[in-house]
Amino acid sequence: MLNFSFWDIILILIVSLIVFGPNKLPDVARSMGKGMAEFRRITSQATEAYKEETSQLKKEFEVTAKDEKREENKKS
Repeated sequence: MLNFSFWDIILILIVSLIVFGPNKLPDVARSMGKGMAEFRRITSQATEAYKEETSQLKKEFEVTAKDEKREENKKS
């Protein structure tokens, strides 16, 4: 994660206040919060889909390995 010191955060807030102004700053902060929440939701869904797919592939691999082992034992 990012490590910001107290002074880094103060500097960012001052620059934001100058760039956006006091009237727009709450809207900008709200938009950023919504964007971060959406990003977290999407990454969570992607992680879950990845885990599900790898779990299915692992199960399929185990079944295939067992079937091949059975075939070898039948040939012997």
